[in-house]
Amino acid sequence: MPSRLVVPLFALACLLALIRVCYAAQPEHSDAVAPAAENAALTETPSAPATASRTDETFFPAPTRVRLVAGPWTRLTLLGGSDFAVLAGGGGGLLFFDHLLVMGYAASLASRTAPGDDTRRFALASVGGQIAWMFTPRRRLHGNMGALIGSTSATITAKGNANDTATLDYLTLEPYAEVEASLYLGLKLFAGGGYRILAGKEKQAGIDSGYLRGPTLEVGFRMGN
Repeated sequence: MPSRLVVPLFALACLLALIRVCYAAQPEHSDAVAPAAENAALTETPSAPATASRTDETFFPAPTRVRLVAGPWTRLTLLGGSDFAVLAGGGGGLLFFDHLLVMGYAASLASRTAPGDDTRRFALASVGGQIAWMFTPRRRLHGNMGALIGSTSATITAKGNANDTATLDYLTLEPYAEVEASLYLGLKLFAGGGYRILAGKEKQAGIDSGYLRGPTLEVGFRMGN
């Protein structure tokens, strides 16, 4: 039982951290702001235009052409329209000009009873590529849109007989949207949602492309140099 709680607790911790960052990013209003602004205006002297960016708003210390990026994530998904499941995964790749993200990913779902045959269990494994566009990445809180493109394999095994195994393969497309928050330089926390679409005609033990298709909610970390 404790091992099953690791992923949900990790997702909850990530969401709480994201809420805290969003709350901290809200501007504070105070009646003392006006007098301070008036005093600053009276003592203001000519100075050179400010060109440095606010480092507390940035994901990375300075813009660059290519960065190495990697991180773990979890996805809560719905199988067969009513069966909740959690996929654990992650990936790594390159971030171009702080906007275009190109990564490889891998994810898996732990073994569970097949929906159409109580005498069999199935597990999922997914690999592929990820591409996304980051909007205003220099801001502490910003948005991303992208897609996972790859393949998903469902391995079906008879209970009590590991040699009785079948594998179903599907093409996978999962468009998604994210909200991303910069925690520190080089570290981001993101959360979002998408929809997983599978293509393939293989079917066994109640598992097919329709059963594996469904909405997803994600949360994770992204780190880079």
